Amino acid sequence: MNTSIRTNILFILLLAAITALLPARVMAATTLSAPQAITAPRADLSEQGYLLWQRFNEARANPRAVMARLGIPEATVRGVLGQDGWLLDQGLPPLAWNEQIRSAANGHGRDMLDNLFYSHLSPDGRTLAARLNAAGYDSLLEAETLSALVFNNPVAMTAAVEAICDNMLRDELSGTPGVARNIFSPNFSEVGLALLAENVPLLAGQPYVYLMVADFSQPMEARNFVVGQIATGTKLVLRSRATGLWDDVPVLPGNCFQFRLSGLGEELFYWVGSTPDYVKTASTVGIALGRNQILNLR
Repeated sequence: MNTSIRTNILFILLLAAITALLPARVMAATTLSAPQAITAPRADLSEQGYLLWQRFNEARANPRAVMARLGIPEATVRGVLGQDGWLLDQGLPPLAWNEQIRSAANGHGRDMLDNLFYSHLSPDGRTLAARLNAAGYDSLLEAETLSALVFNNPVAMTAAVEAICDNMLRDELSGTPGVARNIFSPNFSEVGLALLAENVPLLAGQPYVYLMVADFSQPMEARNFVVGQIATGTKLVLRSRATGLWDDVPVLPGNCFQFRLSGLGEELFYWVGSTPDYVKTASTVGIALGRNQILNLR
């Protein structure tokens, strides 16, 4: 069979599989057309992954705001949350970013696009738990969310990311059949996200696909992080109260940061500019509280 014809047929089957398995996560995105073209296939979209991570944590911190913005009735949301209805008002701690989880998510997403399938189960039979284990991550509890945006016209990256995120949030809070509640779950404390872009010739058109793989986990080892965002140009330094040692806190794409709490007490110093002529101490960073904490310094 001609290679291009085979590719077209397989891609059609992929789209059919996506639509059949998770219809609410696939959007005809021609209405989102924007002047910017889609990111080139197989580009590094790690920054967009960090952006989605921020969006998830903002949603967890204030589920009621998400409910109102998306126009979902409170009765519907409370019915979906069930015994976890308390989180609508109290919110949830932030999810810490984990690079091993991201690696597993990215590998699975790449596998789906290369081999044209759409499933939580790899063709060789590997489950999410197996993929996390292969990435060197010990998970006590794990779950995965897949989302795809399929369209014919170019879509701006920012519009695509927002559409994917809102689609996921809406699905979880409205109880879309077949969609697990992972973002708004108190059972997970760490996450890794992979966003992939692909274009595949399909008959007379040039369809594009954004594929998002979000893997959530509760690690086998108990650990807690401070997660937050900062203003551009801010320098972060962490001082251990136990040892007196100082460490730079790396700033991730999207002006976000995180560091692990030792349980012995830390002080976070931050300033804007090249020299610490104006230093503020984040006094809220102290003894680990048994959960991740959020600290925004913008």
